[in-house]
Amino acid sequence: MYIHGMRTLVFLLFCSFGLQAQISTLTLNNVKSIDQPQRINFEINDKEVYVTGLSQLFEEAESRFRFAPTYIDCENCATQNPTVVYTIVLDYTFGNAAGSKSAALVWRRSAQNSDFPVQGLKLTELSEDQLISQESFLSTLDRGVTLYVRMKELRGHVLNNGIHTNKKAMRLGKLFRTP
Repeated sequence: MYIHGMRTLVFLLFCSFGLQAQISTLTLNNVKSIDQPQRINFEINDKEVYVTGLSQLFEEAESRFRFAPTYIDCENCATQNPTVVYTIVLDYTFGNAAGSKSAALVWRRSAQNSDFPVQGLKLTELSEDQLISQESFLSTLDRGVTLYVRMKELRGHVLNNGIHTNKKAMRLGKLFRTP
């Protein structure tokens, strides 16, 4: 019994160290001390980058845009299946790099999937494709370079049967950086 318990403990420790090596978190602070959110987190694993700490921005957008009650809690959802799509448009740059790269964080909210994702939002290209510069993004961060993220705009629209309607936007002007 003792040997079996030790094997289990060693296996669990091995798995936890293996996971720690594959997933890392990078916290960025807002440069304006009174601006919200105060910090965001980049969860970086082998293949993807997720950003957490943004739910407050989407709550503010929902209160301004008023999409959710109108489109998600609709009475005739059997014939229509609208999805509210929110997109944060951002630019990021590393340290004293010459140029910035544009990216997006997209949240698709529907009646079936109305909760904000716990894992955060995946960092993608503006076209919602995979992040092209992902490998260089991860290798640059491994060198300890300062990351700057400027969130420019939060866009929203309703997608119903492939048609984009009711487009709205909210300027953000938020700048985050690694400490």
